Amino acid sequence: MGLSVRELYIEAQLKEGERVPIVQGLSFAVEAGQRLALVGRSGCGKTMTAMAILGLLPGNCHARGSIVVDDQDLFALPEKERRQLLGKKLAFIPQSGADFLNPSLRIRRQMEESLSRNGIARRHYDIHLQRLLTAVGFPDPQAVLRAYPFQLSGGMAQRVVMAMACAGQPRVVIADEPTRGIDQGNVQHFLRLLDGLFHNSAVLLITHDISVAATCQHILVVRDGQAEEYGPTRQVLQHPASVYTHTLICDLPHALSHWERGVGPC
Repeated sequence: MGLSVRELYIEAQLKEGERVPIVQGLSFAVEAGQRLALVGRSGCGKTMTAMAILGLLPGNCHARGSIVVDDQDLFALPEKERRQLLGKKLAFIPQSGADFLNPSLRIRRQMEESLSRNGIARRHYDIHLQRLLTAVGFPDPQAVLRAYPFQLSGGMAQRVVMAMACAGQPRVVIADEPTRGIDQGNVQHFLRLLDGLFHNSAVLLITHDISVAATCQHILVVRDGQAEEYGPTRQVLQHPASVYTHTLICDLPHALSHWERGVGPC
């Protein structure tokens, strides 16, 4: 049980009528309780793959193939029914919690909307809000609930978004560059939270950072919308079969220390 993507193709139609391929035949799987890193440089199709899974592609883009969550093919569902899975069976953690949150609404209001979407009765809101914010490390949940997003640091906003994603106990979690802009100490804290909060979920972690990808069980390296390399993390990092993968690792020398420089000289 988890997430299975098979032969995913995504193309965009330009105003001139031309069709441009974005993702070409991508296949991968993430089991419940596992984490897969989707790695590649900007523009390789990582985020568009995530949007296809979530059903949030731009209007000029079309996807085909197979996306299965717990034996349910998402492409076979009517659009309305598929959107109802967002925030419930499917959760999304964006790269900037501060940008994702509505700056004009207090945190309480936005978190209550997540609880309502998941069918939680209003009389139970306070219990759930306290539990969720405590789980992501806030010592004073009430102070956070009273705040507006602009009153929170980037790391705090990201933790609020994680708490909102956790409200529905999702089967699949997609985190798109969730550690971008967060200092290294908070990156490790965030990754530990990801494990603790979603230990029963299939987690797809989209990143350009090999050192973050190194914390996952498997890695899929994407280049120009196609799979370049796919396998267990230690195997891919210590013995990259692709020159492109090797280059990604060498672009981030600090990642090498995580594996005791097992990938060889750059």
